[in-house]
Amino acid sequence: MAECAEPVVCQFYRLIARAPDPRRADRSADGALPVIAYRYCEAIANASAFGWYLFPPLNFSLVWDGTEVAWTYEGAEGWYPLRAAQYPDFLDNFAKIAPAGLGALAPTFLAQGKMPGVVQIWSGYLARTAPRWALLSRGTANIPKTQGYENFEGIVETDNWFGPLFTNVRLTRINSPVEFHMR
Repeated sequence: MAECAEPVVCQFYRLIARAPDPRRADRSADGALPVIAYRYCEAIANASAFGWYLFPPLNFSLVWDGTEVAWTYEGAEGWYPLRAAQYPDFLDNFAKIAPAGLGALAPTFLAQGKMPGVVQIWSGYLARTAPRWALLSRGTANIPKTQGYENFEGIVETDNWFGPLFTNVRLTRINSPVEFHMR
């Protein structure tokens, strides 16, 4: 393996084998920016290229009735009420690789938040950054918000906290499934 000329600012650690690789954000906002903005507005193009895209480790759907959240995923037999849900088969796999005494502390894949319609989604990754660096968790920059949810933003102090890299969303659509994809 070749030595890196620049110091590593951020390192991702995959705990769910099927989790897609993090992808660097790009100046075209993943192809969603209008060409005129991409070519002639340096501020928009630079903001769009900031950070990484992390995707969920499986395709799943959430539905909110205004009070309760239910979820399902590809291959599931139906809809399940959501309080906290593990990624399929992850609990057993985590118990096999976790240090002694920590096998029962697997991060949850999905968890219903305390506020109505809020769901925490785990990417399947942990992250570590260089000293005095942190990660900003947020939705994509400059991509129209047409989904049935909004991303919360938060700063994760990954220089001294080594835990699950998750995001919180607030469902905005009632009684209609909201789909999340691995891409």
